[in-house]
Amino acid sequence: MTDYVLIHGAWHGSWCWARVRSLLAAKAHRVFAPTLTGIGERSHLLSRDIGLDTHVADVTNLMIWEDLRDVVLVGHSYGGVVARHVVDQMPDRIRLLVYVDAFVPDNGKAVFDYLPDRGKSFRDLAMADGDGWKIPPPPARFFAVNPVDADWVDRQCTMHPLSTLDSRRGSLAPATASLPSDTFWRVALMARSNSFTPKRANGADGRLGLPAGMM
Repeated sequence: MTDYVLIHGAWHGSWCWARVRSLLAAKAHRVFAPTLTGIGERSHLLSRDIGLDTHVADVTNLMIWEDLRDVVLVGHSYGGVVARHVVDQMPDRIRLLVYVDAFVPDNGKAVFDYLPDRGKSFRDLAMADGDGWKIPPPPARFFAVNPVDADWVDRQCTMHPLSTLDSRRGSLAPATASLPSDTFWRVALMARSNSFTPKRANGADGRLGLPAGMM
């Protein structure tokens, strides 16, 4: 049995891991998929005060209070940023770090630094429809979601705090993944339900690619 902690991307919540959670649990693994503060079913807590540090604390506190050790930590999209800083704070509790189609900024860089317009379009959205500090969720087609799941994703996604995507901080955690968890990848591929096109490619650095088209 393995303990998995799954960190979702921007605008999402634990709901986006539902299929993966079920399949891992069916294999007798324990799965924890925290929803980050201010998003999803925790959207009632959204405020200007939420930053990247808040989301890192969401995960580290979960691991402390659930006494999780020897964990496979999985970060998807924006969740890759959170995962990297979680490893910084409690490296002794992490067995494997897995990035799934994730942002893994170099030290001193933010998610926005990796977007073609360096985040201008999202800042404009926040100014127009989010009081200048929260970003409305893009439509499902932005995430390349398949037509069957598009309405579900559109219903579920919620506002995301802009500051988390514009936060710059250093990290001692690796920018490349540890040896991947075969169990996780097998389950992720089974759970795709045509939501994304799987591509498993062994790179020179040992990474496996699974582009999911989500943030």
